[in-house]
Parts: sequence; structure tokens; C-alpha cells
Amino acid sequence: EFSHLKKLWYKTAVEGRMRTVFSLLYSPTSLAVSSIRDAYTADLEGIETDDPAIAEEIRSYLNEISPGKANDVCLYDDKLLPLYKCISLEKTLDEICQKKVWLKSGGFLVIEQTEAFVSIDVNTGKYTDKKKAEETYRKINLEAADEIGRQLRLRNLSGIIMVDFINMENQDHVDELFHVMKKILKKDTVPAKAVDITALGIMEITRKKVRRPVIEEL
Repeated sequence: EFSHLKKLWYKTAVEGRMRTVFSLLYSPTSLAVSSIRDAYTADLEGIETDDPAIAEEIRSYLNEISPGKANDVCLYDDKLLPLYKCISLEKTLDEICQKKVWLKSGGFLVIEQTEAFVSIDVNTGKYTDKKKAEETYRKINLEAADEIGRQLRLRNLSGIIMVDFINMENQDHVDELFHVMKKILKKDTVPAKAVDITALGIMEITRKKVRRPVIEEL
């Protein structure tokens, strides 16, 4: 990144002196490149786009910051099945706009953005097995933790995040949940951290703000 910025400075400040009047010396990073910059990781399988100009722009950027990674960019070219349908983009955008997110177990999350923080409430929902309540709560909470990590990335939520998990009496299960949440957040390319679980059972999470939430962009 330092090398990339140094080249940018040289091109703008040094070579720029020899350019003709009204030449473009610098333009801000495009949304496509800034998205790659903020989210790109070594274990990513690839980057796919159906726009040749964007593909070339991303390849050029990767060649500067990580030579050899430009081959990870693939141009999608299927006239019968558009890329946005292939990856269910419309469904994902609709999901981002919904407050309620269902879990496979039948439980669900309620995600709300307030002025001061993000509130996430975990509910048992359709799960009705009361015989093994404690194990049920553990299962739903662990599934919810994984989905919360995904939703934070998907919606680009940041700042203070308060998660009201289902209360569990077994302290070992509470400790396990906290440990699992910390591991999930470590995978995030944006710095995020599980801080604590309060006396009321609320998990406090912080996530660095790099861009506005996706719903605001939409």
C-alpha cells in the first residue's frame, strides 16, 4: 500500500508538473476499487464482474499493490444468465433492507440501527422444543453468532453494536458463545472486536467504520 501511494504521489506531484493545462492529474478511487481495497483477502476465491472496464480497473489496481493477484479477476460473460441473477443479488439486497433475519433453526434476528448504536435481538422464533431448553438456547445463540458476523459484513454495520442473545443459565455456554463470537469477528477484514457481556446478558461489539452502512448507500 505504501509503494502504491508513493507511485501515486510521484505521478501527481512530480510528473504532473510536466502535463499540459487542464490535464487530469488525479481522480478519487472508484467504488469498485475501494470495495476491493477494503474487503480483499488472500483466501478469496476470486473477483467476478460483467463490466470489462471495471475488470481492467481492478486488474490494474491489483498489479500495483499485489503483483500476480490480477489473475483472480474474472470477466463474467453469460448472455443467458446475468451475473446479478446468478449470485441472487436482488434477494441479497432485499435481505439487507429487512430488519428480521431468519435462522435455519427457526430462530431469528431483529437488526435495528439507532442514532447511537446498532441493536441486534436474538429470538427463539419457531423453535418450540422446551424439553431441552438450555441446549436449544445454546444452539440458536451459536447459529445467531455466525449469522451476526455475516450480517455485519453484508450490511457494513459499524460503531457500537449491542447484541441481546437468548439468556443462558450455564456459564460454560455463555463463555463458549463469547469465545466463538471473538473467533468469527477475527475473520472480518474490517477491525471488529467482542468487548464484553454485561450483567444483563448483552454482548458489546465494536467495529471500525470504513464506509457508510449499505442501506444508506442504497
